[in-house]
Amino acid sequence: RFSIKHRKKDIIVSQALIEHLGGYNWPGNIRELENCIERAIILKKSGPLSLSDLPLTKSELPPENGLEQPLNAVIDKIETDLIQKALKSTNWNYSKAANILGMTRQNLYYRLKKSNIRKEDEG
Repeated sequence: RFSIKHRKKDIIVSQALIEHLGGYNWPGNIRELENCIERAIILKKSGPLSLSDLPLTKSELPPENGLEQPLNAVIDKIETDLIQKALKSTNWNYSKAANILGMTRQNLYYRLKKSNIRKEDEG
């Protein structure tokens, strides 16, 4: 969605970037993640978006593995991972998880349905 917003439709995201962002402990919330990705897209002239394009220090970056995915798939995966982590950390308390993620409960319910996340998925 950010690549379309900024007219950079050809930007794709490496698998290493997906894995890094999913494992990164975002001190803020989903909006912080979205802002990070949007900044990287704005600054990227062309080609694949990689770890080195993020506003993070080199020591935080794992090595790239060359696999690439469309940006929307990356954002969806990271969002799903963050939501699952927030729910697990709050013992599936939707109000607390929504607060951690910086969103309303209604927005959390929408994203749960959109991503098909259910409590039994946490095993």
